[in-house]
Amino acid sequence: MRIAVKDIPEGVSTIEHKFGPEDIALEAEGICFISPVNARLKLFKQRDTVFVNAELSVAFELECARCLSPVRRILEGTLESQYSPLPKTAWELQDDIGIGYYSDEYIDLADDFRESLLLELPVRVVCSENCRGLCPRCGQNLNEKECGCSSEPEEVQTSRFADLVKTLGIDRKLEV
Repeated sequence: MRIAVKDIPEGVSTIEHKFGPEDIALEAEGICFISPVNARLKLFKQRDTVFVNAELSVAFELECARCLSPVRRILEGTLESQYSPLPKTAWELQDDIGIGYYSDEYIDLADDFRESLLLELPVRVVCSENCRGLCPRCGQNLNEKECGCSSEPEEVQTSRFADLVKTLGIDRKLEV
């Protein structure tokens, strides 16, 4: 998303804009973005410097970490940054968080928008707090129905390798 600096009036202004996730190359493994990105921008221009305060939101879908069912959520991010014209010499550049530069009279917000949203992605999502997940033995989704597997701990049940253990004469648990 690019904004022409000459189109930003001096002082405070607001912009609301919708655009596709692909417009800012918003992608993450295992996540499907299912709505346009909503951006609410508050801009403050003072001479050539533009201060941007943005609130972003987009709907996404991914698998529940316990039962693998699809889960839909809203991802929200914020951005507060200052943009100035690109200095003519390298020693004038400030390498600081929250300070960006523009050239060709446009401020390109795509990278900053993408970063703001990706930083807010949850590490793990579950469909509900009381999701029972999948049976570790047969793979049945326990939220949908019970399975016929025993509820005894795996150590108590006869292991598939029990005959091999007896044949080899191993009388203690192996540690890996």
